[in-house]
Amino acid sequence: MREIKFKFWHREEKKMYIVTHLDNLLDFPSVICENRAFSLKEGDLIQYTGLKDKNGKEIYEGDIVEGSWQGKYGKETERKIVEFRLAHFDIWSTFISNSDEQMDCEIIGNITYE
Repeated sequence: MREIKFKFWHREEKKMYIVTHLDNLLDFPSVICENRAFSLKEGDLIQYTGLKDKNGKEIYEGDIVEGSWQGKYGKETERKIVEFRLAHFDIWSTFISNSDEQMDCEIIGNITYE
């Protein structure tokens, strides 16, 4: 079963936090990070895909991954922004290796964070 965990990008502080708890304090959705509570309106909640890149780095929503393989006409490379849509994380199947948890790609950045 996939490990469920999140990070939280605080827009004003321009800082990424590891979420330790999701809550509904004072009737508004919030996250607890480093013993601080933040409203979800203050930033973006980013979900872990349950997958790791070829270097063992955890892949989250918004990460940009790059993968290469030997194609019909030589080496081919593609980049993909990891997105959650239609009830699954959209990562090209060409990046999947023999392991369900290890992807044959590398994280090269993310869309707006860090």
